[in-house]
Formats: sequence, structure tokens, C-alpha cells
Amino acid sequence: MKTLASAVALLAFGLSAANALAAGPNDPWYASASGGVSFPDNTSISGTTSGKIKYDVSSGGNLALGYQPAALNNQSGDVRFEVEGGYHAMGLNEITAGGVTNTNPKGDLKIATAMANIYYDMHTGTAFTPYVGAGIGDANIQLNKNNGLGMTDDSDNQLGYQFMAGVSYTPDSMPRTAWSLGYRYLGTTSPQYATPTGDVKLSSLHESNIEAGVRYHF
Repeated sequence: MKTLASAVALLAFGLSAANALAAGPNDPWYASASGGVSFPDNTSISGTTSGKIKYDVSSGGNLALGYQPAALNNQSGDVRFEVEGGYHAMGLNEITAGGVTNTNPKGDLKIATAMANIYYDMHTGTAFTPYVGAGIGDANIQLNKNNGLGMTDDSDNQLGYQFMAGVSYTPDSMPRTAWSLGYRYLGTTSPQYATPTGDVKLSSLHESNIEAGVRYHF
């Protein structure tokens, strides 16, 4: 925790120094980072066996590079586009397969995403800016061995999609930054994995994320 606090303090200091050299907040390019806690929905299992996966409260994070074209800015709000990479670890809590329940499965179901996002920031005339967004792209979903399904390591690429909403805050002392608190809904289509006895298919994956982030315009 001390290391995390030190890293956050260093990031805040660095962004403050960069803002002190800046003339304004309207630079079109930006980089962002976000992370938080996630609450995955249960997943159904079908194929060579049937059952259900339950998850623990989990975590995830995202890094993005974005562009906010001046031509799409107006008095009501701004449109921005970004490419984003994400990593989400859905901690396994319980797996029931073929009538047998494993209450201590090992590892996580890991999702690595590559998304194209679009956001709309709504002007309020204050330092606070509500936003909504949506994204679509690729989700690589890896299910490790020793997970209760009797398979070796395997991964599958599926369609990923997400919806975002929240509010950002731009302090007067740091006009190039936007600190955000928001909600992200992440979903994928159904992954399928090979096992020694046949393929196992999971239902589509869904999770709700509460996340904090920072965006820096340059």
C-alpha cells in the first residue's frame, strides 16, 4: 500500500508539473489509465460437460491513447475517440461441472482486450464533466489448467464490447488532466476450450466495473 501511495503521489506531482508548463486543456491528443474492482456474472458451462462458474470480486485495468477532434467540439459537449488495451482477471470462486463442485479452483479467467472506443463529454460550465462511452473490439479469454474442468491451458478470441459512464473532474491548477470516477460494463461472446474429452463452451461473459482513472492531454 505504501508503494501504491508513493506511485500515486509521484504521478500527481508529475502531472502537476507538466500542467504548469501548459497553456490550456484543449490539446487533441491524450493518454489515459484506469482501474478498479469488478463484479462478474456467473457463467454457464456446456459441451462435453455442463455446470456453472461463480466468481469472486475481481479487478481490471486499462490504458488508452485518444484523440479529441476540435471539429466535433461544441457548446454542449465534446466527442473523442481512443484505442485501448485492457486486462481483467476474473477470480474463480466455485466451479460445478458434471455434478461435481470444486469450491477451491485455482487461478483466474483472464481477459485481455483491444478496444476502439468513442466517448461523449457533456459540458456543465463547471470543473465536473459527465461522460458516456461505448467500445468494441477483440477479447482474448484464457482459462488456466487446474481450474476444475480438467483441461490444459487454452485461450479463445471472441468479440468484446463495453459501455462506460461517469464523471470527470479537471482542477484549475491542472487544466490538462481529467480525473474520473465511473462505471464500465464489459461483455464478450461465448469462448470455447479444448479438453482431453472434448470441447467445453462457456456462456457469454459479463462483468460490472467501478473504476477510477486519469486522462492527460498533450
